[in-house]
Amino acid sequence: MPPKIDPQMLPRFILGAGPWLVLLAIYAFGGRTPASLQLVTSAIWLALALAGGMWLLSLDWKYMPWKLPWKDAKPREGNAPAGAAPSARRVDHRLSLITLTCWGGLIALQWWGFKNPSFYPAGPDLYDGIYPLQSHPLLPTTADAIRGSKFLLLLAGILCWTLLTAHFARDSKRAARSALIVFLGFSLLAAVGALARLSGTDKILWIFESHTSYFFGTFFYKNHWAEQAVLMTALGIGLARRFWRSERHAGHFPDRTVSFSSLVFVVALTIPLANARGGMLALSGVIMALIIRLFRRQKLTEKKQWGPALLTLCAALIGGGVFFVLSAPSLQKGIERTERQWLLYEQGESSKYPELRGYLWEDALRAFADRPLAGWGIGSYAHIQLIYAGEKLRSMGDGTSPPLVEFTHNDFLQCLVEFGLLGSFLLVLPPLVAAIQVLRGHRLGILGSWICIGLGAVLFTAAIDFPFGNPAITLSFCWLAGLAYANRQQRNAAV
Repeated sequence: MPPKIDPQMLPRFILGAGPWLVLLAIYAFGGRTPASLQLVTSAIWLALALAGGMWLLSLDWKYMPWKLPWKDAKPREGNAPAGAAPSARRVDHRLSLITLTCWGGLIALQWWGFKNPSFYPAGPDLYDGIYPLQSHPLLPTTADAIRGSKFLLLLAGILCWTLLTAHFARDSKRAARSALIVFLGFSLLAAVGALARLSGTDKILWIFESHTSYFFGTFFYKNHWAEQAVLMTALGIGLARRFWRSERHAGHFPDRTVSFSSLVFVVALTIPLANARGGMLALSGVIMALIIRLFRRQKLTEKKQWGPALLTLCAALIGGGVFFVLSAPSLQKGIERTERQWLLYEQGESSKYPELRGYLWEDALRAFADRPLAGWGIGSYAHIQLIYAGEKLRSMGDGTSPPLVEFTHNDFLQCLVEFGLLGSFLLVLPPLVAAIQVLRGHRLGILGSWICIGLGAVLFTAAIDFPFGNPAITLSFCWLAGLAYANRQQRNAAV
């Protein structure tokens, strides 16, 4: 019989390893280089192997395999109020079964597609082109099994870690500490990245040469930085609200809340400095949510506290003024660039506008129509866009060959192209079921609510960009979603 260990070791390990996995993905050049992608994938699977070993050692083997380990399990104190914990645990395990079935089926379908290739790469580089092959049109397929397997391993690791986090990370205080570690690590990178951008350097963190001017911090693509920063801004606001809740009745100046709010300000400031227009729109939504929640809380308060309300308003006006002054040059550049691009579009000079997403979306819809059920396989869009590119997109290249675009700049559409209707359904069904569970009988608390606001902001940018093409954003998104779900509370529980 294997030796038993403390069952709480697994939740503690997940809450301890999670933030370091996220920070590794963020600091490893945004997770977009081949080397960093392999590093992040290896780190996730190593953590999963350790977590799996702890779970096996914590099982009561004398009841196996005839008795499920959770059948007579007692809920741990502090998880849920008395009388509600048993039903919550049954719901959790049903959702876990749904998630394992759906996500396991998605991974199996994509792996099956490697046996049904539709194209064969002409060389090791994306620019080398592909040769067409015979393949079954109703079965999953792929354009490049080697490239697809790398992305599939990363996706499977992220989904498994999300499931473990949502199932085991039920300690709200430790979950808040884990989120705090991630935010502080990202804040440090944001401060250094802002100084580097303001100094006008063409090197990443003053050290590494960049092949493009579209970098910020350790992210090679500034829009990805902005999308990650929007998520971290919402997370920081949630943490600041937790600090304020503990300090508002302390009888002294709320120094921790003010200091932490300053870090949130620095992170938010990097979004306009990155000159990312989609990120600015998403940040505006987060700020509007903050204003609405502040006024709603003031309205629901029985005793009108005009002093704190006026102090908050003054701080917002001062902070907003400083924010606008510091970001005004970047905002002006973004407005001018948008006006220039729109003018070129109206004049029909598409060859001078190489980022026109509408052309990519039109071509992607044609690719989806050819394989609507099973899709073209994970990581295949970069290959098939060369085949389905229309005349408008080809006119941007040399007239015959379109420019190589690795992502369709719309993650929802790219999910349909690569996974098809069946794969997309298997991917989104577990999160939808989890969201319905939360809406019907639970609340998320302060931190969980703001995490969901940040997740919504990232989903907004996914309609006009490809944030989930960046492993750092994908891992952060899924990990924070798992934390928010794991620490939900019954509606009648104490805050």
